[in-house]
Amino acid sequence: MSTCHSPQSVNGEENAGAAEATPAAVTTAKHNAPIRVRDILIPEAYDAAGPRRWPPKTRSCRAENERKEYTPRPSKLEPFKPIIDAILLADLDAPRKQRHTLTRLFQRLIDEHGMSEVSYPVVGRYVRQRRPQILAETGRAPSKVFIPQTHRPGDEAEVDFGDVMIRLRGELVICYLFCFRMSFSGKAIHRASLSAGQGAFFEGHLHAVLRLGGVPTGKVRYDNLRAVVAQVLGFTRARVSTPNLPEGLHR
Repeated sequence: MSTCHSPQSVNGEENAGAAEATPAAVTTAKHNAPIRVRDILIPEAYDAAGPRRWPPKTRSCRAENERKEYTPRPSKLEPFKPIIDAILLADLDAPRKQRHTLTRLFQRLIDEHGMSEVSYPVVGRYVRQRRPQILAETGRAPSKVFIPQTHRPGDEAEVDFGDVMIRLRGELVICYLFCFRMSFSGKAIHRASLSAGQGAFFEGHLHAVLRLGGVPTGKVRYDNLRAVVAQVLGFTRARVSTPNLPEGLHR
C-alpha cells in the first residue's frame, strides 16, 4: 500500500512525521482544510451546503426597499406651457386656414419668446396632449352619443350582398353572398351565387321569404348595394335607384 503525507498547513510548513493515511482520509483532510479569500481565512464550515464553496454575498447595510429619493428636475418647457395653452385656445376661434400648425407654433416660441433649449419633439408631445384637453375644458370636444336602436318583431329587415372567397374543387373562387336579416330577432337567411346581378339579388329575396314564411310588415333596409343604388348624390346622401327596380322595394 502506498503512503502519502498530509497536506501542507496554512503557513506553508510541512507537518513532520505524518502518519500513514488512506486516499479517502487524504481527500477528507484536503476538503477540511481552510481556503484563503483575499487574505482572509474562511473555514469550509462557513457554507453548510458543501466544501469548497464561496461564502454567500453580504447584503448592503441599506434596506432592500430603501431607495434614494431624487428631486425631479423641472422641464425646460415649463415656462412656455402657458404661452402654448394661450395659442391653442386662440386657435379655437380662428379660421381654419389661420390656425397654428406645430411647426409654426414651434417657430413662434423661438422667434418671439426666446426658446432655445427645448426640442421640437418635446413641444409636439405637449401640444398633442393639450389640444384635446383644451377642447374638453371649453366644452367643444365632440360628444359621444349612443342611440340604441329599437325594432318591433317582424317589422324590419336588413339586406346585404357582398363577395366572398370559397374553395370550389380545390380552387379559390369569388362568389356573392346574399344576406337577409330580421332586425328584431337577428335571424338571417343566406344564399350564395356566382353572380352579383339583379337576378341573383331577387332570387335571394325569394329564398329568404320562403324560408321565413312571410315578409316584413314594415320595410327592408339596404346599404349602398350596386344592385339597388345606382348613385349617391353628394353630401345629401340621397340615392338614385337602379333602373328596373320593383317599386315595392324601399331603401
